[in-house]
Amino acid sequence: MRSERVFRPDIEGLRGLSVLLIVFYHLEVSLLPGGFIGVDVFFVISGFLITRLIIDDISAGTFTFRAFYLRRLRRLGPALLFTLAVSLFLAALSLSGGRLLDHILATLWALLGLSNIFFWIQTDYLQEPGGLALLHTWSLGVEEQFYLIWPAVLVLLSGSGAFAGRRFLPAMSAFLIAAAAGSLALSEYWLDRDASAVFFLTPFRAAEFAAGALLVFFSRQPIRIPVVIRNAMVVCGLGSILFAALRYSVEMRFPGLSSLVPAMGAVLIIAAGDPSVLRMPLGNRPLRWIGRISYSLYLIHFPVIVFFGLWSLLPNPFLDGLAMFLLSVLSAWGIHHWIEQPFRARSIVATNTGSKRFLAGLGGFAGVIAVACAILWQSGGLYDRLAEQSRALEAHRVDISRLRRRSIRFPECHMDFRVDDWKRYYSVAFESCNPVSPGRSYTMVVGDSTAADFWRALREAYQVEVLQFTGNGCVRNEKAHCAFLYRAAETFILAHKDQIDTVFVTGAYRDATHHFHLDWALLLQKKGVPVVLVGAPPYLPFRVMPTAIQLGSVEALVRKTGGKVSDMSAAENGRLAAKARKSGLPYLSRSTLFCPLETCELANAQAEAYFLDHRHMTPAGISQLGKILRRRFTSLDDVIAYAFATLK
Repeated sequence: MRSERVFRPDIEGLRGLSVLLIVFYHLEVSLLPGGFIGVDVFFVISGFLITRLIIDDISAGTFTFRAFYLRRLRRLGPALLFTLAVSLFLAALSLSGGRLLDHILATLWALLGLSNIFFWIQTDYLQEPGGLALLHTWSLGVEEQFYLIWPAVLVLLSGSGAFAGRRFLPAMSAFLIAAAAGSLALSEYWLDRDASAVFFLTPFRAAEFAAGALLVFFSRQPIRIPVVIRNAMVVCGLGSILFAALRYSVEMRFPGLSSLVPAMGAVLIIAAGDPSVLRMPLGNRPLRWIGRISYSLYLIHFPVIVFFGLWSLLPNPFLDGLAMFLLSVLSAWGIHHWIEQPFRARSIVATNTGSKRFLAGLGGFAGVIAVACAILWQSGGLYDRLAEQSRALEAHRVDISRLRRRSIRFPECHMDFRVDDWKRYYSVAFESCNPVSPGRSYTMVVGDSTAADFWRALREAYQVEVLQFTGNGCVRNEKAHCAFLYRAAETFILAHKDQIDTVFVTGAYRDATHHFHLDWALLLQKKGVPVVLVGAPPYLPFRVMPTAIQLGSVEALVRKTGGKVSDMSAAENGRLAAKARKSGLPYLSRSTLFCPLETCELANAQAEAYFLDHRHMTPAGISQLGKILRRRFTSLDDVIAYAFATLK
């Protein structure tokens, strides 16, 4: 691999691939449930490029912190500030009250380079993080914190006696390997305690930067890799990245050790250099062009998706997705052409006067954004713009969420990993929440938070005791608390096997998570436990309560939509039903029950919304599902019999 700093078209193509994976993931392209791993690839690329830049300058004796940070500011600052300004303007037009205040906070934290910390603090069960349109800036916070720390570390180590002379390369390599191993070990350990911290915070992501940095020192070793081996490295690297994009999902245990697959894929590609096989998959012009505008595309695509979604209430998924993609690419090209490129010109900071003007302009623009945030904050998030009914509805949304939590016994019985010493607590709680009396038979529901909705609906419909083993985010068992939940459920089921007549297994499945519930249900079935696989709940094209607040009332939302919207989970549920039949599992479709002909009602005659967001139900929605079950099936036994009849 060549050590001199040269342009790498393959890395430009890799940037293009990474940002496309991220954009398609945010557009909810079902074939790429793991598209979020594009961020991990970016971290490896950054580790390589930034370390190479610093080491080259240190070796030449030209490195200064001033020049480094000016270069970073020219590269990142103008486009970021422009995106924050545009997003704030769109938020002021589109949002009010608490949602606008959340966006203001997200903007201010992004200005400070601390978005990742903000969204870690904001992470809450059954609640989208505030400042949703800027959620993607968490990764920029991680990058900026890396830029803040890493140059100083390299300068200090390069001047240390232990790293002097010929010892520098092997000593740095050993240091980076140790740092990567430590970061991975810390991630694996902490995933069981605070998964959101591992996802958002920089120390847990250091392994990916270290992997990229390690390549710089590897490239300075006198090693020549045959072209055939380099080609194989590229194929394996691309395969690893695409495998993760196709097979990973947000429900899995991530990042931790699982992040090694996409990260090592990026490492293999960068380490291979630019062999012939690379020129087609990563060196082609369209992908390299996307790579060239990748920073701008990453910045602008998520605000486009979020605000487009606010204004388009009845989307055609394909046409809306295409429109959002094209608008994102066009906007990114404009930002790259008129903002990124002009400010990257070295002539801007060629003199002290030019540097001062640039910094003053950038600081002034940031100050204007901060002042705008302060003005909007003082207005209460333009709260006065909300009609009195909207204000009441926003307060009512908080009450509804609280009532829903109470109805599903959260967190007393519905599992939340943020409960102190949750393993010990739920070891006792699952038993006390599910008392079993001798001589009685019981039905049981196992799954995630949407399974808790189904559990409550069954109880309301048939006025019977239904056992509950549910937990937040537990669509599969790769998270520590979810693995604990499913183990506890299985142990409980087998211990009371003679008294449990049916187990309903359900959750907010995606195609990538079907196999887990199928396998787990089949495992119980093989052990003689009657199991019914219940399909995912409906998935609506917009967040119901926030949208109703923006429109002024639930009635306004009903008028605008005709009171009905498409169920976007229908196709995936159809595929799950086919897999269940093929596997010999009884199946019940709750989306078909609630949304006949793939169309869902939004509210009842009293204008009580049925959904909190895309798919979590309000107490009114749970009650409506219970009424539908009661009308369709006279008893719980009839529900079970209907599901088993799907096998005939």
